[in-house]
Amino acid sequence: MDLNRSALRRTVDMFAALGLFLLGFLYFGADYRAREQDYHFYQKYLGSAVSIYCTGSPDVRDYLISIKVVRERLDLAAVDCAALAASPRLAKSMFNGWHDSHVVFSTLTGHMWRWWGLSWQALWPMIGMVAGLTFLALYAAARSFGLPWYWAVAGIPILIPWSGIADSVPFFRDFSKVPFILAAFALCGVFFRAQNGLRARLAASAGIAVIVAIGVGFRQDVVVILPVALAAMALAEPPLASRAPRLTAAATMALTLGVYVAMTIAMAGLKTTEPLKYEGMPHFMVQGFADEFWEAAGLPLRGLSFVALYTDFLPWAFVDANDARVIDYVLSYDPAYRESAVALWFRWAALAPADMLVRILTALSAIAHMFWHVKWPVLWLALLLLLAAVGGWRRATFVGATMAILVAVGTLQFGARHVLHLIFLDRVLLAAIAVGLVPALLSLWRRRPAPDWKPPAIAVALLTVTIASTVAVATQLQSRGLADFSARLEALPWVPTEAEHRQRAPEAREAWLRLEVDPAMCPGGRFSIKADAEGLSRSYTADGAGGRRFVYLAVTDPAIVPVSFTVESESCVVARHWGPLGDGSLAPVQFFDPRAALAGNRLLDHLARAVGALF
Repeated sequence: MDLNRSALRRTVDMFAALGLFLLGFLYFGADYRAREQDYHFYQKYLGSAVSIYCTGSPDVRDYLISIKVVRERLDLAAVDCAALAASPRLAKSMFNGWHDSHVVFSTLTGHMWRWWGLSWQALWPMIGMVAGLTFLALYAAARSFGLPWYWAVAGIPILIPWSGIADSVPFFRDFSKVPFILAAFALCGVFFRAQNGLRARLAASAGIAVIVAIGVGFRQDVVVILPVALAAMALAEPPLASRAPRLTAAATMALTLGVYVAMTIAMAGLKTTEPLKYEGMPHFMVQGFADEFWEAAGLPLRGLSFVALYTDFLPWAFVDANDARVIDYVLSYDPAYRESAVALWFRWAALAPADMLVRILTALSAIAHMFWHVKWPVLWLALLLLLAAVGGWRRATFVGATMAILVAVGTLQFGARHVLHLIFLDRVLLAAIAVGLVPALLSLWRRRPAPDWKPPAIAVALLTVTIASTVAVATQLQSRGLADFSARLEALPWVPTEAEHRQRAPEAREAWLRLEVDPAMCPGGRFSIKADAEGLSRSYTADGAGGRRFVYLAVTDPAIVPVSFTVESESCVVARHWGPLGDGSLAPVQFFDPRAALAGNRLLDHLARAVGALF
């Protein structure tokens, strides 16, 4: 009887997995063929894939620069492979950099063109494959964490967020990470079933490493799932037959890291021979300080703006203004860009450490309220505490750690397209909780022993103390950072006109603009200034609560991107002064009102936002 049940379970799983994969593969493959013009995945950067199609090598040649871009796509109909092969290789190319940071995606694209012809429609199998693997990974994750096959099959309409996937697949570059993150997460479930022995755990460990390494070749932020997987191995349920669970955990973690490193080294053979490597992550992290992302996470800053707008060139202007050197754009391979961008990120983080910590909680709240079935983080916390109380503390800790890790990394540049994997994961997280919670509750109901609330109570106390003390320390650091920044700004050698500033420093491309404002003189008692750049605008205000004060604006290099500032209430401005910027001594910020920023940095306010994010 047990053999028959096991065979039935395997058969159902096989047909369910195959059916879901084929559904995603065929539907979205056909959708791509029918609506290729509606799909956007940086097709104009796939020059190395064209080179692979023509020559077998990803190294870009001079001919590719002449190919026109039509509808944000390389004009494949105009490609002449003979002319491309005859042209010299480029020593440095944006195409090479894009290929090396999307090495599997770009290589697969080139070979698919070799197999099925040079056209954008020929990529439909890759689109369908990624969508199908997403469907498959969601089902596999639910089963891996112990959801019975009959509930998993019956729950397919709930497990598969069809509309969300359908809306996301056309943005294929961002979506392509999703199946790899979900598949690696699915294998994490192996570690929370005691019947899985060492062999199964080692296989899962190696599988996670392979999946993550391949996924990074599509989208580099797939690596975010690696610490989640290591947490699963550290918190794993001890195998039934194991006498050394800690050794088992250490072995699985070491195997995962070893296989991942080996895969990364092996896949380096797919990259170009470009000696300089494109470093996009520092640029991405600087962009993450844009006002748009703070607001999307539900935590707009007060009295401080790092970057007004989410663009490509405005962050470059700030990276350039952060350093005494003239820094070229990130796609130019200038090594100074990475150095200055990393330094700028840490400088900015030092001005808002408390806000950055609280943003993790508010971002989780934003995701839950906008996308998840369980809308309130406090309910997630209650479910995890209940699971811990009935004996599932390992599983509860892992689910909580998964949410914390994925949200924390997601807040580096918080937006829906950067956390698609987390948006689609809530159903699986609920299944993982339910599988551990429901049987335990039924067992308690039959035997009627009281749940052991001591472990979750201790956990809540430790979590509360840890968060509160961390935020308290961060608040003090933020106050010191803001006060020091304000004092250093005041100490700059200010002059009353831009002409004097330019005369004093003829080579200066940047400057600080200091406005002495009196909001009481403004209509309505509120000072307002608008920043315009690249066709976008953002307004900043200062109310009368702080009285007469200085506010500061960074005027970046107009050759990179011209930014204009329009004072909407000139009667408020008592005086203007200009000061030096760009020598590397002070981090540039878009707008800074020291009094408002310091007044908004109160521990009770931060804790209130953190508590409010739970509801």
